[in-house]
Amino acid sequence: TVFPNGIVPFMYGPISARENDIAAVNMSALNAHLIALQPLVTAARANGMNAHYLSLFGDGIFIPQLCITRKHKAPIGGFLLPRQVEENNAMNSVRTSVEWPYETITNLFHILHAKYNKHLLRRNREVNFTLHAQLRVIFFLYNCYVCLNGSKFGEFFDMDPPSLEEYLNVV
Repeated sequence: TVFPNGIVPFMYGPISARENDIAAVNMSALNAHLIALQPLVTAARANGMNAHYLSLFGDGIFIPQLCITRKHKAPIGGFLLPRQVEENNAMNSVRTSVEWPYETITNLFHILHAKYNKHLLRRNREVNFTLHAQLRVIFFLYNCYVCLNGSKFGEFFDMDPPSLEEYLNVV
């Protein structure tokens, strides 16, 4: 998960690599967390207003939820509306850009390179809590880096990250 300003807001895990993305989203309760971050929308909906949550755009495998969406699919024998086709086209370019923060993280923190053979699970299938703690620190430092330097992702969406002080006050 990456916010449009380049900040990586949420890390869940560790979970087994045997789990797919749907399992990870469900176990993490990501949709519930995203709803909790938008109390004004929740209140407006409770009062009968037609308010919409800001949503994450995920793979086509995801089941649409209040705060997680995916590419529009035409009904069997039907067609997409022109607006839906436009949204799909716009989101295709965004999906590629989601990988940019992870590329930057790997370049900044060489310990993540494959040659170091890091595994979230040990050979006996136990969780490698040391590596998990290292990953949390790496993502925290990455977010600090983004606050100070911006990111390619933030530039793509024309959004500035928070100042380092603002970010540290929230964390």
